[in-house]
Parts: sequence; structure tokens; C-alpha cells
Amino acid sequence: MKTSVILLTVLCLAFIVSVRSNIMITLPQSLNRSLTEKYKDKGGRIPYSIANYGEVPYGKMISGFIATSEVLEDCVYDEIDTNTALTGMIILAERNDCTFTQKSLVAQKEGAHLAIIMDSIDENPERIIMADDGRGQLVHIPTILINKEDG
Repeated sequence: MKTSVILLTVLCLAFIVSVRSNIMITLPQSLNRSLTEKYKDKGGRIPYSIANYGEVPYGKMISGFIATSEVLEDCVYDEIDTNTALTGMIILAERNDCTFTQKSLVAQKEGAHLAIIMDSIDENPERIIMADDGRGQLVHIPTILINKEDG
């Protein structure tokens, strides 16, 4: 298990007509400066998409350290035990052949309080719909998609 010392802050605000969401890396400061420069037109906030299942954190701020999980890369939900080492972490995983919902379920079982999926190609994540595969009612954590380069 690799753990990155990156503090992530996610803030979602719901409005009557539109939804505005922001993701920002706050630590390490060198990464914060780099992303702030890259997304200066967006106030340094990384563009992302929120899954249409699980908890959508409207009006909440989520922060924590990011970790990766080899189990999450395989997307094999039934073969894992709850991993207390990742409890309360934000889990970052690459997008692959399994569904977004499957990734979220595995991250949840791993103990994550937020799943971040890194796209496999460099495209605008705000244009991607993270659809429910029919098991979304089992997901109780928020899941977001970011582009490949930012991951």
C-alpha cells in the first residue's frame, strides 16, 4: 500500500438551478502551486465529475490523505476483507474495465470515505456521467472522477 502525503479538500455547493463543485489539493504546497497555476482560470480548483449514486456531499467539505489500493485496481469486491489501514482515507484508483459503481463499492469496503477515480484517457471529467450500474444504492461514500493528468 502506498500512501501519499497529500491533503485534499472537496467542497460541493448546491444551488437551485445548477451545481458547482470544487476539488483542491492543499498539501504539499508545491503541488498546490502547480495546480493553482494550471487552473488559475478556475481559482486553482481541479475539474471533476460526481457520481450519480452514493452520497453526494452537497454543502460539505471533505479532507484527508490520499492512498492507493492494489485491491481497488482489480475491482474484486467479494474477495477482499475490510482493510482497516485505509479507514478514513481518500482512495485514488485508475479507471479500468470495471464499472464506476464497482470501484466505489470496493473503495467503501476498503474503508475509504471518498473514492477518486482517475480517468484512463485525458478528457474533461466534467463531461463524463458516472452512471449507476444498478448497485448504487449499496454505495454510501461519494465518488468523483478526475482526468488522467491530474491523477
